[in-house]
Amino acid sequence: MRKTFYRLRRILACLVVLGVSGPAKLPAKNAESVSVRQETLIDQDWRFHSGEVASSNQVIAKNYDDAQWQRVQLPHDYGLDGHYDPTNLRQRGYLPVDVAWYRKHFFISKSDQGEILQLEFGGIFRDSQVWLNGEFLGSHASGYTGFHFDISKAARCGGDNVIVVRVDPREREGWRYEGAGIYRHVYYRAMSPVHVANYGTYVISTVPNGNEGAADVAELTIETAVENHDGALTQVRQLESRNR
Repeated sequence: MRKTFYRLRRILACLVVLGVSGPAKLPAKNAESVSVRQETLIDQDWRFHSGEVASSNQVIAKNYDDAQWQRVQLPHDYGLDGHYDPTNLRQRGYLPVDVAWYRKHFFISKSDQGEILQLEFGGIFRDSQVWLNGEFLGSHASGYTGFHFDISKAARCGGDNVIVVRVDPREREGWRYEGAGIYRHVYYRAMSPVHVANYGTYVISTVPNGNEGAADVAELTIETAVENHDGALTQVRQLESRNR
């Protein structure tokens, strides 16, 4: 078998964004002093309520008593819990669809104070609204794309935090059974104010003379976008480049 080699041709310099909240001229910081990105899976011990609630203002409150709600683990498709009925739409698998609510308590360490904090949802079907500690974070209509929210201001470091999600899958995006609920993973993320942007790495591969059958060498161009929320000019650099 022919061995394939990859040659790293170029690493494009990182883009550094000057934070708008601080003064324009501040001492540059060393990027090596920033903390490592921490990502925590928070799929366990969610509370689930099928159907609409009597008072959404009470449900989104941090101190709402959800002890009677069903305990579920993510990923979760509550559409499969319904009863098959031939009068329901065939495209939905003859299953009913309705609004539902989720709540999740989780602890955020005091050491995360000053970091950029995010909630990452891999997928919710569909038309979701999200709150943290009673504060509305935003909504996301599509059931097929992941999304995230910055929770740096809404989070309570060193204490309990409550996520609330309302899901409304009654609108369809396809002709088949599409499910209902938080059907992909949820992550809590803490990272330095200077960090690689979400989906911020872009790789272009080129095979010279590939149209002539060449396959032993690939030239890679890697672009990385770096975000700076610190308000101070920060120097970032490529730590290592390897050829093999």
